[in-house]
Amino acid sequence: MKTMTIADATSRVEAIRVCRFDFEAAHGMEDELRADVLREVVKKNPRSVRLAEIALSTDNIPFQRCGA
Repeated sequence: MKTMTIADATSRVEAIRVCRFDFEAAHGMEDELRADVLREVVKKNPRSVRLAEIALSTDNIPFQRCGA
């Protein structure tokens, strides 16, 4: 499996921002991004901390989340 780059993560956050009005899709994409970043941590990707920061930045994208 390809190692995630900063550009990959940033692009995925932008995709979430674009589809925020389809909150179910945005939420699923957010969950997938965060799971993929955790896999990068396990693989000891040296960019893991920055990738996590980028993934968590989706908290600032306003869309309805399950249970919210």
